[in-house]
Amino acid sequence: MNPIGKVTRIDGNKVHVTFKRTSACGSCHACFTLSPTEAEVELDNDLDAEVGNYVEIMMHPSNIVKASLIMYGVPLTGLIVGVCIGAFFNVYVSFGLGVALSLLSFGLIRLLEPKFSKIDNFKPRMLRIVSEQEIASRKDED
Repeated sequence: MNPIGKVTRIDGNKVHVTFKRTSACGSCHACFTLSPTEAEVELDNDLDAEVGNYVEIMMHPSNIVKASLIMYGVPLTGLIVGVCIGAFFNVYVSFGLGVALSLLSFGLIRLLEPKFSKIDNFKPRMLRIVSEQEIASRKDED
């Protein structure tokens, strides 16, 4: 089930939507975390939503996997490559090179983050504006 959030602010063609964090959010930082139970995300206002509207938010699962592979797989690969290359020398070089390549990978990802944030596939989207009746019926189910 996709989260439903409330439009709290409009900045030009962008809207800020606040919603309850779910267990699927984990330690993902795609959204701005307001509290342990609440997050805010900036989305394109494709649906002409207004402040106070409730909207359904979606990020495609395959894109979540791709983003996770970039964030965790690249540094892990750097660690493994560094350890393997360093193993030709000694344990200390192996450890140091593994940590260094892993940190270098994190730094590279951090530097490229502005480019990744412009890729539409990695951005959450508004699917639809949700009616007040549907909000009430979902609260009854909880």
